[in-house]
Amino acid sequence: KNIIDSCAAMGVTPLQSAAWLFALMFIPTCWWLGTVLGSFALVVYIYRCVGHIGLLSVLAAVGLFVSEKSFGAKPKSLAGLKGTPSVVVVGAGFSGIYAAIQCKARGIPCKVYEKGSGVGGTWFHTRYPGIACDVFSHVYSFSFAMNAWWSRSFSPGPEIQKYLDGVAARYGVLDMIEFNTEVTGATWDETAHQWTVQLKGPAGTSSATANVLLSAIGLFPSYEPRYPDLPGLRNFRGTLIHSAAWPKDLDLKGKKVAVIGTGASALQLIPEIAKEVEHLHVIQRTPPWTFPKADFAYPRWLQLAFEYIPLLMRFHRYSLFLNIELFNNTFMMDESDAKRGPRLMRWCLGSYLRRVLAGLDLTPDQREALMPTYAIGCKRLIVTSAYHETLARKNVTLHTEAAASVEGNSVTTVSGAVADNLDVLICATGFDMLQHPSAKNIVGNNKKSLGDLYGAAPGLYMCMSAEDLPNMFVVFGPGSLIPPSCITHIERQVDYIMQVVEKMAAEGYSKVEAKGEEQREFYKENQRRLRKTPLASCQSYYRNKDGDIWTHIPGGSWEAWRSHQQPVFDHYNFSKK
Repeated sequence: KNIIDSCAAMGVTPLQSAAWLFALMFIPTCWWLGTVLGSFALVVYIYRCVGHIGLLSVLAAVGLFVSEKSFGAKPKSLAGLKGTPSVVVVGAGFSGIYAAIQCKARGIPCKVYEKGSGVGGTWFHTRYPGIACDVFSHVYSFSFAMNAWWSRSFSPGPEIQKYLDGVAARYGVLDMIEFNTEVTGATWDETAHQWTVQLKGPAGTSSATANVLLSAIGLFPSYEPRYPDLPGLRNFRGTLIHSAAWPKDLDLKGKKVAVIGTGASALQLIPEIAKEVEHLHVIQRTPPWTFPKADFAYPRWLQLAFEYIPLLMRFHRYSLFLNIELFNNTFMMDESDAKRGPRLMRWCLGSYLRRVLAGLDLTPDQREALMPTYAIGCKRLIVTSAYHETLARKNVTLHTEAAASVEGNSVTTVSGAVADNLDVLICATGFDMLQHPSAKNIVGNNKKSLGDLYGAAPGLYMCMSAEDLPNMFVVFGPGSLIPPSCITHIERQVDYIMQVVEKMAAEGYSKVEAKGEEQREFYKENQRRLRKTPLASCQSYYRNKDGDIWTHIPGGSWEAWRSHQQPVFDHYNFSKK
């Protein structure tokens, strides 16, 4: 409304303004042609508002933002400097790969330890049917390694894994990674100003030292799935599995299967396995808010255009990025008291969901049980267009109460309903987010561990470092969750860390540590703002036992980008041996 009123004063009618905004915000989510139309509408809209000089200025700023160097300063080579610190990186997912690339570009000695036998992190370890990204493919990728050959708007998991394999090989960091080697612990040596890392690999246990420890284990401990606390679960007579630990040789054809959970993983795998099982029981505790999935295949000619006209691909990426950014700031991270955006989105999605359910062969009670009653945004909004249709299949039974117990090969819900004669029981129940198995074994001064800060005050300064954990940085850890894409934020965080490391090398410092008062103030301010958002309106894994929202950073991606451009070095204590 503010934009329309402002433009009206410059001669742009409300109808024209609303049309341009509609094209920009909503059309790109429907089809690839919408991106072109929305981008053209944006250009015309800006021109009408600010003229050709303003348009050129905006386009120049956009070009700067989306350029390959937009997420950080040009790498400074530190090779040959006497004080160049060595770095150990834990994990070889998106964060670990990018950290290795940046260390290599600067000539920083770096070693990456990865528990699995390949790069990819979550995408390597998690392989359930239907696994895919719920962010647009062209946004869920590195800004410097865009991929013209994404097959779909939302890429399947194996394709993302293939992309990461290609990036690691293309930038020559595979030889920096030691696979099948788990970091079982790390301790800080205050005298030597270095970390000692305990390792467990094919040859047994060993250790390594480094000046800087970079944790790239991420927010989601994908290799430590959480099973529901149900009596008799471990004595289930059939095959018991977790969605995060899917057996490669599992055959569900002709089987009777039950799925416990209706989170993001469940809503991806349920439509896939329903096609082959004899019968599927879906056990729902809480109905999820869902958003229609604008999933489509990229035509060959457009992939070729992206390959040979990179600027077109970058503009497509930016259009999608801006689309999600506007959606997030307007509807999901609204800090206003009125909450007009979230209320509008609840009405829109509620109307959409009721229309979808009305057209399905479901009972009135089931339709009502599938309508969420909590605010949009306080739990994860799941992108899907297949889940509700699957529930209407003849071979699917929906149980709208939580599971209560397991006995033999049956599951009983709290209302007494029974899913019996099961061959396979699938727990799609996520991870124990607040008990990260790797973080608790990274121990600094005063016996402070990284695990102490997972979901607890005072958190991490800039979501990356902490008092009593010197020379230790976290990438995509607690407080780092932010749309449109965690990948762009990972780039910002690593570039930020590299600037701190550059200062250490250039000025001969051997130790850097976040100031405690800055760490506490950063956490306090973030919580003050986050409590104003829809995230605080219900209980979810976003919140800890004290009600703090420990997963997200307030504001939008633009704000995060600005705050990570240059470290405030006065907020750190630098020292020499």
